[in-house]
Amino acid sequence: MLTVELMALGQPAAAWLPGLAEALRHALGWRCVLAPDALDPGFAYLPARGQFSSSAILQHLEERYALAPASSLCQDGPGATQVETLRHSGRALLGVTDVDLALPIFTFVFGEAIDGGACAVISGHRLRQEFYGLPADPALFDQRLLKMALHEVGHTRGLRHCASWECVMATSYSIERLDLKSAVFCPSCASRI
Repeated sequence: MLTVELMALGQPAAAWLPGLAEALRHALGWRCVLAPDALDPGFAYLPARGQFSSSAILQHLEERYALAPASSLCQDGPGATQVETLRHSGRALLGVTDVDLALPIFTFVFGEAIDGGACAVISGHRLRQEFYGLPADPALFDQRLLKMALHEVGHTRGLRHCASWECVMATSYSIERLDLKSAVFCPSCASRI
């Protein structure tokens, strides 16, 4: 069974983690644990763009946490710890942030992962209706956050973008595309996860 370790990248995102952990458990039965600390993503700030480099965050997570014993990262209840490493186990570390993420070749990204790597990052910044000048919709935000989490963790399991537009592994280059797809893996992707 896959264990997803959720880490807040900035304090505002910390409030989203318990709900996201429960949604991941409910969606796929994945075991989720919350990292006891939060990471400040300020080191990845791109002043010229007013955004944050998702690649720099991802590289930092990979270097600092991917090979660390899980017991130094997360606890699952009082005194319960694991000793295997992320890279050599059924574990994925998902950083969750509220800052606006970007890549040099894209105006923005909702998230990023290294295919088959141990870590992924997602942002709720552009998932909120308020970003588009619309009234807040917490249920829609939670659904979007879940889809992005499933998508990026899917990449850590070696899944590529899926041609089925309904699959959670379909590309999400706009909020409309994200809203069109479902929060489930198509049968082909599900068989490989």
